[in-house]
Amino acid sequence: MLQSQSIANFIDKSEDENEDYFTAKTSKDASIELFCLSDGAGGAGIFNRDWAKFIASEVPIPLEPNFNWNNWFHTSATKFYENVISKKDLSDLILSKKVYRDGSFSTLNACWLYKPDNSIYYTAIGDSCLFIFEKIENEYKLSISTTFLNQASLDDPPQLLNWATDLQHPIKLKTKKIQNSFILIMATDSLAKWILLNIAIIDFNLFCKLGFSEVLISSLNSGKYLLFKEAIRMGSGLDTIDSLLVFLEEISSNEELFTSELKKMHNQQEIEIDDYSLAVIKGNVSK
Repeated sequence: MLQSQSIANFIDKSEDENEDYFTAKTSKDASIELFCLSDGAGGAGIFNRDWAKFIASEVPIPLEPNFNWNNWFHTSATKFYENVISKKDLSDLILSKKVYRDGSFSTLNACWLYKPDNSIYYTAIGDSCLFIFEKIENEYKLSISTTFLNQASLDDPPQLLNWATDLQHPIKLKTKKIQNSFILIMATDSLAKWILLNIAIIDFNLFCKLGFSEVLISSLNSGKYLLFKEAIRMGSGLDTIDSLLVFLEEISSNEELFTSELKKMHNQQEIEIDDYSLAVIKGNVSK
């Protein structure tokens, strides 16, 4: 089961300015499913929305043995320039200078379900996040969380991909065997932080088990995040992992509901304003 929603920041953006992008692909023999989520970084660069969509669409299915991510990125960046940037009207010298000086920025979060060997492969650059929940003894438990593990705190600048520069951060593929029913949650930064804060309220000890650094764990209890958690306790009131997953599955099923719930969360000061994207993938790779 796949459900996904994506909306633009509803304060000062129109929907066609949404810089998030989600895509799903299935291999020809249906043995592999790929899910990609990217987020154009609107605070820097230009044409970030185009770049986010392009780079997510370029992620291959299936992956070849010893896949070379450096070559893939270089080829993708070149194709983006040839297919997108070279066709833009850059007669404005200020715009042209910004394009070639700054380039475009995006996160990338990709997850492959390999059914033949009951495995999930995943990679992530930036603060778009993948959560893997497995059903153990009749309840879902969090077993993987990316990509805030690469940051010292939640407010650190995220790692980003830019077509105009060499690959700044190595793209590393990780894998996990799955034997039980699972739910994958993919979310862009502000919504991913909201999910993390809910998990922190429900069971703070999970973060130690997942390998979060002490500094990152401390950041969940500092400054504005204490205020966000207090607002979440008074607002959403989700007190178990299962209730959180039920809520996320529910709002991912309907755009109108997704929009209204995010507006409510923002009005209750539970979450920062942003473009919001959420994908819920539910199943069992052994089937």
